[in-house]
Amino acid sequence: MENKDTIDTIIEKYGQPIPKRPRKGRIIFASIVILVVITVVIIGIFVLLKNNVQMPAAAPAVTQAANGPSASAITDKIAANPIIAGATSYFVARVDPTQQITDTNTSSVIYRKDGYDYLATITAEDGLNFTLTSTKATSNEAAITAAIQSTLTAEGFTQTAQDTSSLSPYPVTSYVNGGTICQIIDYVTSKQKTLEQGVLCETNSGLGVGYKNIQTLLDKASSTATKDAAAIYQSTTTDGTKHLLTVVVTPHGSASPTTYYFATTSKDYEYIGNRPAPSIDNEASYTLSDQLKKNIADPKWGTFLSDNIK
Repeated sequence: MENKDTIDTIIEKYGQPIPKRPRKGRIIFASIVILVVITVVIIGIFVLLKNNVQMPAAAPAVTQAANGPSASAITDKIAANPIIAGATSYFVARVDPTQQITDTNTSSVIYRKDGYDYLATITAEDGLNFTLTSTKATSNEAAITAAIQSTLTAEGFTQTAQDTSSLSPYPVTSYVNGGTICQIIDYVTSKQKTLEQGVLCETNSGLGVGYKNIQTLLDKASSTATKDAAAIYQSTTTDGTKHLLTVVVTPHGSASPTTYYFATTSKDYEYIGNRPAPSIDNEASYTLSDQLKKNIADPKWGTFLSDNIK
């Protein structure tokens, strides 16, 4: 019987095995499977389009808010600082713009809004005031200040210079992040006995609303009320549902300030009148015009306006 080469002897002779030739049946079968899959996908896409089924859109890129952190968010961060949270010598009062305002100096930021020529006091959206529990309580003013500053710095705020002396008797240090403004106010240099300092915050959008409201109110009095304004100070007096808003406009140069009065028993303020800002150097500034006297005496105000405008 004749000897035939096996696979092993072929590999030994030629060094590599000879690959087997694929069968035509398998190629045809695989081609059919691929064709079927492609057809199913095309039909599926057609059905989706026919029924207006939209594929999920890619998620939009996250961008930083133009205003930076909210006033409440940054105030929460400051309040949670371990040094502040553990400051047992202080009453820490949260500033709330919905409460009755008794002191503009402890509830307002003073920051010039882009697009306006004057500086104004604007009610802060949020903040904290630090008052010693008694005149004998241990003061930690420096530590509290450092804690506020470190929190603001950690949150991306940077110190910025803006002169607020025309509207505040207290030293004010301003910090900005994006459009959010936070200000540290030092009350110790005043005659305050226990109120030591505060931190007040406002967003750029809130600042814009505040400035727009001032402009709208003063336009009721005169279209030129803010024309030459350098500084505008606001204060509110409240008795139940009655509110008196006093707006003092100080012009550029040596001209005397003018005080404008607005009052309401609901939401919208009405214009009551104006007068030269009372000054001991100008005796005539204490004289009220007949029109202002008439509006003050309107029975709907009772004695509220007469008690507060003198």
